[in-house]
Amino acid sequence: VTKMTEIEMFGEEERDSLLNQPKQTSGSKAAKIIGIFALTVAVVGAVSLNVNKHNNIEEAAELSVSSSSLSITITNEYGELPQHTKRVYGFFDAVVEPHKMTTFTITSPDSSYGYDWTLSSKSEDGEKVVIHEYSGPEMIYTFGADTNKWFSLTVTSSIDGEPAETLTSEKIVSKFVRREIRTLTEKDRVKILDAMEIMYRLDEEEGKAKYGNRYMSIGYISGVHSATRDYCFHWGDMFITSHPAFQLWFEQSLRLVDPTISTTFYWDFMYDSETLGSDWPTELVLFDDDWFGPMGSSDSMWEVNTGRFANVKVPMHKPDALFLDAKYNSYGVIGQPCDNSRSEIIQRSADFCGLRTEMTFSNADTL
Repeated sequence: VTKMTEIEMFGEEERDSLLNQPKQTSGSKAAKIIGIFALTVAVVGAVSLNVNKHNNIEEAAELSVSSSSLSITITNEYGELPQHTKRVYGFFDAVVEPHKMTTFTITSPDSSYGYDWTLSSKSEDGEKVVIHEYSGPEMIYTFGADTNKWFSLTVTSSIDGEPAETLTSEKIVSKFVRREIRTLTEKDRVKILDAMEIMYRLDEEEGKAKYGNRYMSIGYISGVHSATRDYCFHWGDMFITSHPAFQLWFEQSLRLVDPTISTTFYWDFMYDSETLGSDWPTELVLFDDDWFGPMGSSDSMWEVNTGRFANVKVPMHKPDALFLDAKYNSYGVIGQPCDNSRSEIIQRSADFCGLRTEMTFSNADTL
């Protein structure tokens, strides 16, 4: 599809950290459920690295670069990238993230030693360029917007001005990292949701005029998603390749709206299967007003009328539509024809023909 610019961070320890958090409850007790449009594009294609109970994966260790006695850890506001993530991808010593303040730390500094750091990158002609130098047991540096960019790091310990040991890594790479949505900082989550809201409300023509020709609205992505004879690129192997492509489109447009977005998210519903069971329609924090918003009621045709995504319009079929093959119902709403709703607003429901859903999400044993 394109160069891999993102990695997904997940492991036993991240799910454990979620399970050990206080139970998150929704501010509304009304039953809530995911609608066709509000969450699908945001989370689709983000396949967890380890969905089968993470069999045979060691406990996460520090992501460190080390020589015989000199070692460092590399962290940002999210802490250390789990060691198993590094092993799964397997082609780098460490990952740094665009726009994130990153701390390089000597793991066991000796007060009698000095430590000198040199961080370098490569110019377009392949020449090594020093971008930062520092002396001390801890170095802090904020990386720029580039992804898939490689850096080299050298740290030398010295005593009485004489070099003692040197550690060098040529395999430090900058990449975006996807995280489970509830592990995001509030700042990162709000930035993503703010950009998403623009993508939902700003149509293709206005968006391209403001953010450039690579901008894709949610309506555009939804139209492509539905523009096949077999609907939604499902029912076959093309699901596995097409939906990560939709995910990349979505994330690229997010960063056109807000170039400082570094981490994005996926949703691990297996966590909710473990903690909420069949109560997820009323208790899931994702459906709070300041997240993805609640569902409507039967009086409002189940439209989402409150929260940041209140009254967002769904894509409609038009004679001059970008994708004339997109499936749509008799009212022109793009989606499955069997869903013959006339509403042009995003809808959600936890009921089917008046019956409340009692289904739970899949877990690691049943997925």
